[in-house]
Amino acid sequence: MKTNISVLVLLAIVVCVFKNVGAAQTTPPVSQGPGAAAQKTTQILIPAHLTTDLDSRKLKPGDVVVVQTVGKVLLADGKVIPRGTKVVGHVTQAKAQSGGDAESSLQVVFDKIDLPDGKVLLINGVIRAIAPNIGAPEDPSLVKGIGGFSPGPDMQRRANWPATGLTEQSEGVEGIEGLHLYDNGLFKSDKKTVLLYKGSQIMLRVLLAGGD
Repeated sequence: MKTNISVLVLLAIVVCVFKNVGAAQTTPPVSQGPGAAAQKTTQILIPAHLTTDLDSRKLKPGDVVVVQTVGKVLLADGKVIPRGTKVVGHVTQAKAQSGGDAESSLQVVFDKIDLPDGKVLLINGVIRAIAPNIGAPEDPSLVKGIGGFSPGPDMQRRANWPATGLTEQSEGVEGIEGLHLYDNGLFKSDKKTVLLYKGSQIMLRVLLAGGD
């Protein structure tokens, strides 16, 4: 009789254990909340200039590239990217022309904007347009536009740029022979190297996280 009772008790314990295991397996996952949702991004254009020469013969993937803004850009949330702000990126491709290559190439991707107050804006940016240096970037009055600068209504609302040779409509290469620029920021040249001179005007196309 005692044996039968012991068996029944053991069976009851086993059943309870399996019920508990099943309950644990079917518990719904905890909600990740709205903070886990994909962040919105907004696209902005930033006029800037190169602070150093960029030569595909001397650069390698991973090398840091710094450019500097030449105008004030107002963001949708009211924040301002001041003139003279550093935009930091890195080389993803650098190749000089060799025996087996008909072209040289250079590609730079921009990762962050270092604001003067010490804060950092993370971005995904590439060069959308480039033109030669036609004045001292530090003095906007000396930067005479190639055809002038005529921002559209939307750009007037968002930015206060000095006159440069590039506009919000600018894409590709202006005034540099033998150089080609693709949508992903990749430069190619039929010359021995892609050589972008210090002070060259550039227009950055930037995706900024957290935009409206």
